[in-house]
Amino acid sequence: MMRESKHWGIKLVLAGLCIACIGISVYCVYIYLHLASFVMPAADDFVISADIKESILLGEGYFQSALKGMREIYLTWQGTFVSNFLLYYIAPYVRMGAGGIRVFCMVSIIFFYGSFWSLIHCIMKKLLGCRQNTAIILVCAMSTWLVSNARVMMENFFWYNGACVYTLPLIFALLGIRHMVRYAFVKKSKGDIAGAIVFGFLACGGVLQCSAIVCFVYLLICAWGFWSKYAGRYGLAAAFFTAFVSALANCLAPGNFTRQGTINESGLPVFKAFGWSLANVLEETWRLLTETDMLYALLIMLLAGFLVWHRSEQPFKIGIRKIALSGLGIILCMWVSCYPVALGYASTLMEPRGYFIIDIFLIAGFMLAAFMTGGFIRQQSGKYIVNQKKRFGIMTVFAAVVLCMLYVVIPVKEIKRPLFMCVKDDKFGYLVRFRDMWGDILDQIEHSDEMNVTVQSKLIPSPQELKNPDLSSDPEYWINVGAARYFGKETVRIEWQE
Repeated sequence: MMRESKHWGIKLVLAGLCIACIGISVYCVYIYLHLASFVMPAADDFVISADIKESILLGEGYFQSALKGMREIYLTWQGTFVSNFLLYYIAPYVRMGAGGIRVFCMVSIIFFYGSFWSLIHCIMKKLLGCRQNTAIILVCAMSTWLVSNARVMMENFFWYNGACVYTLPLIFALLGIRHMVRYAFVKKSKGDIAGAIVFGFLACGGVLQCSAIVCFVYLLICAWGFWSKYAGRYGLAAAFFTAFVSALANCLAPGNFTRQGTINESGLPVFKAFGWSLANVLEETWRLLTETDMLYALLIMLLAGFLVWHRSEQPFKIGIRKIALSGLGIILCMWVSCYPVALGYASTLMEPRGYFIIDIFLIAGFMLAAFMTGGFIRQQSGKYIVNQKKRFGIMTVFAAVVLCMLYVVIPVKEIKRPLFMCVKDDKFGYLVRFRDMWGDILDQIEHSDEMNVTVQSKLIPSPQELKNPDLSSDPEYWINVGAARYFGKETVRIEWQE
């Protein structure tokens, strides 16, 4: 009877933990979905939408406009041909106004988190052989919390142009890697290899950071397939070849060299870029450890791995070599990811939207590595200790010792949680005022009878979470010029009042 009540007690604890973890994930996604309802068009959104409207006035459809826009950007600015096509084809501002951009941002957020969770689930369930759904939900929740608080998501979630160029390729990369892992390590499925090929092609036609990640991961899996003489190795090779050709078309675009020439006229710093990109990865890893909740999450994962990893039931056997290779693989993959940025900018300069991509993989990778480390400790302790209470006691003491050591080695600073910035105003009042101010400005421009429009408005400070439309008092400013073109005016200017 006592044994049965203890069994039910454990089930209740696990159920409560699952509910709490799901609540964390839902909370993070809800906050960002709600924030997306305040998004306004900004920067390139006006210019691209103006191009599309002019194409439509010439009798061209969205598809033709997208092909033309893709070709123009490919030849003059950058090689992200898939993102360029989607920028012009989706065209939410032209099709539905500001509401269309908000819907697009919301859909992008849902697909991002969905693809992120699906990859973690695939690796935990299929690759590591974890049979505890509670552990999988916990890893997803901790990773979601860290990703949501890694940095301000303004350019990745709340800017149409940024979401198309960075977030969509990231979604394609996550889905492509998931299908590649399933095809290689779960079962040889035609659907999975087709998904790996299609999503790999789409991801590599986006921002070069995602191209580098996909090619690196695909190459490693392909090399494993041929080394182990896997039956589906030629399918793996086809996926890698498709991704590599797409990435090659991306990085060899004439626009990349034109753009790079405007940034650095001294040529491509091929070898120096290796040092810059490695510095980016190490500095960002250190930032995550010292300025976010990552250190605490790693310890939770360590404990979770120890508690749920049953050596007799686990088909995947962990060794120090596998854990070390996992950690090293994450660093190398992110090193490769940062290289195109360091090469293009000829420095360690990287925009927040670029750091967001490496944050995703650093967080997920180290969460899984910590989980494996806990499982490894469980395996080793199981060889010498029979009593379950002794194991748990040893692990608790071990975690406390590790925590103390890490606090000495890693000076945790004041932790920043950008998610809380979004809810500091009880009813999002400052965001409402921001949206209403810019909505009124754009409405006045659109419905003005004047061709040279001047709008007077009281300036409301922009929230850090959202991209500012950034129209100014200078009618020659490039965003003002784009807005004037979009609304069919000669000039547009804003007179800001105190």
